[in-house]
Amino acid sequence: MKKTQAYKRTLAGSVGAGMGALMNGAGRTYYILEFKTTTEYHKAGDSEKVIVDQIELGRDTKCQIRFDDACETVSRKHAAIVREGEGWKLISLSKTNATFVNGQPINGEQILNSGDEIRLSAKGPVIGFIAPQGAKGLVKSIAMTERLKLFQKQALRPYKTGIAVLSVVLVLAVAGLSAYIYKQGEDYSRVIGEMEQALNEQTEKVQKQANQLNAQAAKVKETEKKGLEILNEFNRAKDSLTLVQKELGKLKNVSGATETQLKLAEEKVLKAMQSLEEIRTKGLAESEAQKMAKASYDSIQAEMQEEYRIMKEKNEAYVATLEGKLKELESKSETAGEEATEQINTLKGQLDAAIEKIKTLEEEREKAIKADSIEKVNEEDIWKTWEDVLKAKIDTTEYLDALNLPV
Repeated sequence: MKKTQAYKRTLAGSVGAGMGALMNGAGRTYYILEFKTTTEYHKAGDSEKVIVDQIELGRDTKCQIRFDDACETVSRKHAAIVREGEGWKLISLSKTNATFVNGQPINGEQILNSGDEIRLSAKGPVIGFIAPQGAKGLVKSIAMTERLKLFQKQALRPYKTGIAVLSVVLVLAVAGLSAYIYKQGEDYSRVIGEMEQALNEQTEKVQKQANQLNAQAAKVKETEKKGLEILNEFNRAKDSLTLVQKELGKLKNVSGATETQLKLAEEKVLKAMQSLEEIRTKGLAESEAQKMAKASYDSIQAEMQEEYRIMKEKNEAYVATLEGKLKELESKSETAGEEATEQINTLKGQLDAAIEKIKTLEEEREKAIKADSIEKVNEEDIWKTWEDVLKAKIDTTEYLDALNLPV
């Protein structure tokens, strides 16, 4: 243990080091702080990677590792961790509350080793210090998205002023081609994400219409079935009328037929005629229902065809966007480094999936709208038969004429 020199927060240790991390600085390393005590801002078991050369721990809002006011024994600026050569050291900043490493208070500063436990005050929160070894310990092993978040929290938090905002712009402007490619990738991912969402919504819309179409097709088939049943019923009633007409005619020609027999036969003829009228009324109603069902089917099918056309256009635009971005990144892949290569591989996977989707789109569409073939029942046959019956001469007696039945 040794006494520390006067500690001072510097731009080089935070913003400068953060820029180096964003630019994949050769050989730059990081460490991990593992929180072993639950507080308002950190849960036990949570961890945070540190990519800058200098951070502060305490209750102050500008501390990168901040604790809430419930941690009364933690000072506003309790301690700092700074780079020391190829390693790291812990500096105690509090004048009133001690800082501990592995249960022992430190005097000024102390070199940290992987596995050490840091405690801020005797009853304060405990933090584990972990320094990954080898390639896993290099900053470039951390994804750019995570690096940007860590940069914002660790490099910029101490400088939340208008100058800090300007610094963000300048940092991003000079972060190098890798950072630029990443930002472009972020914009691209947003656009592609929006296109994918729109395409999925359109596909879902078409599928719902396909379900409606199938349901309507089933309804049309049902009206056709009823129409055929009514036609059969009508033919049976027509045959029955013919029989009772013949029966009445025979009785009229028989001299021994009683008045009661004639009256019963005439009543049978009347009932048969009334039955035909009832069937005719029912047939007309069913015909209207069938026409409405078929019109609805045709309307849904036309709407679905249009939505399918829109869906196909969206998918083709999606593929074209993927292909354009892929060409752009491949032209820069030699100078853009790992970020561009990673994006290219991701793009190729997305493009392959999109092209495969276009290939199967027609097949999916046909499957979605597949329904039993709809054959229009020729309801004209029903009404023609009815008219024939009404127009036919009923060769019976004057009594039938007196019934005033429609002819």
